[in-house]
Amino acid sequence: MFETMLVPLDGGPPSDVALDAVRQLAQTSSRHVVLCHVVDTLADAVVSAQGFIDPAGVIENDEREGLQLLSLGRERLSGADVRVDTVLAEGRPVEAILRVAVERGAELIVMGSHGRAGIARAILGSVTEGVLRKSPVPVLVVRAPAHASGQRGPSSGASSAALGAPRGPLPEPQ
Repeated sequence: MFETMLVPLDGGPPSDVALDAVRQLAQTSSRHVVLCHVVDTLADAVVSAQGFIDPAGVIENDEREGLQLLSLGRERLSGADVRVDTVLAEGRPVEAILRVAVERGAELIVMGSHGRAGIARAILGSVTEGVLRKSPVPVLVVRAPAHASGQRGPSSGASSAALGAPRGPLPEPQ
């Protein structure tokens, strides 16, 4: 159904849940998975400027950690009978994820979410929400269980998912 799926990874429990979902989806509906990690160079530069740290060192450290996350993600998908590519992108996370999706021809973006609501989401923002709102392709959002994301709530271990429709006109049927 989806030839290419993009999975942004940040190393948190929601990314793990997204990888699990992609592993299941890939068995029946995909031949290609692109794992992506974004180094937020603007945030690194701002933090560095406020803390009097060399931004180049912070960015290099984030790149090393990103490459390690991508390698671990690739390992988790081994044996899934799909081609796995990795991309280390730079920039603002929402924009970088959408750029990679277009560049790599992703037909579906699969993301994990903490499931924050209300003031927590308003203060912290949400990369997943930004991608969901702006994506030109469908986005599958898989919510991490409450205990995995550090939130209170039922500890059933179940996750929930939502599928967002692409923005803009739909492609013509072929």
